Amino acid sequence: MSPDLETYDYRLLAIPLLFSIATAAAALELAGRVAAHRGRAARKWLAAGAVAMGTGLYAMHLTGMLAYRFPIAVEYHLPTLAISWLGGAFAALAIVHVASRESMTPAWLAAGSLAVGAGIAVMQFAAMAALRLAAVHQYRSGALLASIVLDILISLVGLMLISHSRDENHDWTAKLAIALVIGLAVPLVHFISMSAVSFLPTGIAPHLEGCFAFTPLATAGMVGATFLVLGSAVIAARADRLRAARKLSLYDEHSMLRALIDNMPDFMYVKDTRSRFIVANAHTAREAGLDSPEQLLGKTDFDFFPREFASVYFADEQNAMRSGRPLHSHEEKGVDRAGNEIDILTTKVPVRDHRGRVIGIAGIGRDISARKKMENALREAEQRYRGIFDNAIMGIFQSLPDGRILGVNRSMAESYGYDSPQEMMASVSDISRLYVDPARRDEFKRLLEEGGSVENFECELYRKDGSRTWMAMSAWTVLENGVVVRYEGISEDISARKEMEIALRETEQKYRGIFDNAIVGIYQSTPDGHLLSLNAAMAASFGYDSTEEALRCTTEISSQWYVDPRRREEFKRLMERDGSVQSFESEFYRKDGSRFWLAMSARAIREDGVVARYEGMSEDVTERKQLREQLLQAQKLESVGQLAAGIAHEINTPTQYIGDNVRFLKDAFLNLKGLLTSYEQCFSAVGKNQFFREPLEIAAAAADQADAPYLLEEIPKAIDQTLEGVGRVAALVNAMKEFSHPDVKEKSLLDLNRAIAGTITVARNEWKYVAELETDFDPSLPPVSCHPGEFNQVILNLIVNAAHAIGDVARQGGRKMGVIRVQTRKCADWAEIRIEDTGTGIPEKVRSRIFDPFFTTKEIGKGTGQGLAIARSVVVDKHGGSLHFETEEGRGTTFIVRLPYEGKALPAKAVAA
Repeated sequence: MSPDLETYDYRLLAIPLLFSIATAAAALELAGRVAAHRGRAARKWLAAGAVAMGTGLYAMHLTGMLAYRFPIAVEYHLPTLAISWLGGAFAALAIVHVASRESMTPAWLAAGSLAVGAGIAVMQFAAMAALRLAAVHQYRSGALLASIVLDILISLVGLMLISHSRDENHDWTAKLAIALVIGLAVPLVHFISMSAVSFLPTGIAPHLEGCFAFTPLATAGMVGATFLVLGSAVIAARADRLRAARKLSLYDEHSMLRALIDNMPDFMYVKDTRSRFIVANAHTAREAGLDSPEQLLGKTDFDFFPREFASVYFADEQNAMRSGRPLHSHEEKGVDRAGNEIDILTTKVPVRDHRGRVIGIAGIGRDISARKKMENALREAEQRYRGIFDNAIMGIFQSLPDGRILGVNRSMAESYGYDSPQEMMASVSDISRLYVDPARRDEFKRLLEEGGSVENFECELYRKDGSRTWMAMSAWTVLENGVVVRYEGISEDISARKEMEIALRETEQKYRGIFDNAIVGIYQSTPDGHLLSLNAAMAASFGYDSTEEALRCTTEISSQWYVDPRRREEFKRLMERDGSVQSFESEFYRKDGSRFWLAMSARAIREDGVVARYEGMSEDVTERKQLREQLLQAQKLESVGQLAAGIAHEINTPTQYIGDNVRFLKDAFLNLKGLLTSYEQCFSAVGKNQFFREPLEIAAAAADQADAPYLLEEIPKAIDQTLEGVGRVAALVNAMKEFSHPDVKEKSLLDLNRAIAGTITVARNEWKYVAELETDFDPSLPPVSCHPGEFNQVILNLIVNAAHAIGDVARQGGRKMGVIRVQTRKCADWAEIRIEDTGTGIPEKVRSRIFDPFFTTKEIGKGTGQGLAIARSVVVDKHGGSLHFETEEGRGTTFIVRLPYEGKALPAKAVAA
């Protein structure tokens, strides 16, 4: 065996590399075509791939062998070469078939690599067996096994790369790189397998039947033919791919166009020259009441729509086709599937053939009913807006950021002194000139640009005549593409308000001075008892050094200030019922714990219908109350003094006949004594058995002289009269005692009927000469909580006034005796006392002043004018009741006193009478 028998012609080694790279490139294209087709077309491309790639592989291997130079003549056996070509074709078939599968599984990859490796091995060994030369060849087992393993591995990698890169959308640079990798790897298998062969010369001439020798011309022809086959395959694959791409593109475009047309919410159709549908979309079919566009084909609008509408459609289409001019944005009427009339905006365009002849018409229409409604609504809204804009009582404006005015309404023009909006817009070129302080305009712009809007921006501006006015402006920016294009806003003339604010500040300053320096207490508090504010006078009345100390230390008025917290509840109840309280007296604690009396007048301040706070004034009435108590007691004593003469007369009369009767009894008993003595002597004589005739005569004479029957009759009467007189004196004394007894501070339960009866007795001398007094007491009247002494004084004043009124009637020549009726009645929520007289009545002109202090209609010296004022103060302020009257001139007056029961508030209806 001679290692130097064969050599390589390295100039020819480039050809196998080119064949290998070209074959790899063809494999990528052909695998893609097989994968892109199905059925028969796929099988054709599979066969073409096997032939072309097998030829390429065979040519690569054969040219590699031709580069193998021998020192002896060499020919090739054609049938064996054919078997070698079949091995290459089988390897190519396996490559294309496996690489074109939709998914590359490990099983297919393993089977494919074995098949490809086997095909290449057959191709190589068959080509080696086709050699005819005076030598024999033999293989080295190690190199041969290595070449087979390498063949399978390269086949495995090649299949993976070709399968991965067969996608037609892959970048051509990636495909070229893969072709180079595979093209360089395949010749490596060839050279390794060739390295496993060695030749041994025999000197025996080979059998050359069916053989031929490769001349340079034959080699060149084979190379050209191979490149032609590979090039044709690649070109055909490329052409098929492009054709398939165009076909797919057309199909996709048609599908997308159809999908677009069918899903367009517009009418789309094509008609022939007789206005028959030849194409229509789904929307047109649905609005015609059909299930599919195919049901429209060959029919006209007359088959689906009302004749009055179809006639218009037909006329428009025929005119467009005759004139050849399209009909753009034409509005026409139609009906929807529910039969409702709609507005359609349509465009109809004549369709021409390749010669320019009109062969039909294409149309598109859109239902614009909603838009028409919006346009109408917008038009109406614009008209309303214009009316609001022009007639608004508030100024409305539009301006540019640079200060130019775009529009103002009449109200704004007039507020600046102009006769019309046009005059203002013509006269004011820059709105900044209207500002008294131009810096305010800059601030206004800055606020608008930063926040996008401004509310109630107050500034002073010039009017047309140069005078100044205050305006409050609210404005906002209008953006287009994110850029401020104008300002819009409203303005209000607030000059009057500014003047009011100035006046209010001045008034507030005055009020603050009055508040701080007032000698009476002024305060604000919440309904639940929290102090909000107070002045120095009120703080001082409670013993605090300052208002701050009073506010800090007073957390709850009811428990800290009121001696009797129930008075606070009564105060709140009156506030809730009437909304105000006048001269409400109550006893309070000072800071040091001492007590004093305040009279408070307050009102309830409401916000949104709810009482938010109390505002009021207070006055220290401790001294006045003491004086009033003294005055009341003095008045009682005065009343007692006024009644003293009558009381003396009343006491004197029963005392006189008591004395007369007592004297009579004294004389009568002297006579009875003599009679009784004679009887005693007579009885004594008779008892001693003496002669009794003469004593009996003496006794009889004494009995006649004593007038015993008369005595027996009159003595009991005298005794009864004496007892009656004593009883009257005792009753009068008790009534005077109860009436003049000093009052107590605390209320107590009082039997009103008994108290009134006692007062009537005390006042008897005032009324008995002018009137009959009738009583009608309700026995079911329960005790009422009140001040007994003050209540008695009220009843006395009213009875005395009634007696005086009746006396005035008698003095004016009227009836001599009148009537005073005193009635009590139990009501649901209060006890009622009615004192009615038949006097002169109250003149209308003085009725409103009847309860005023020191007001009186009596002659000088007869009345002080305090009686009714005190009576009203006692009933209303101290007892929470009411005192009012009913009167008629010439007929009399009825005073009505109502007192609430214990724990109940007097209803408004009781006070409103």
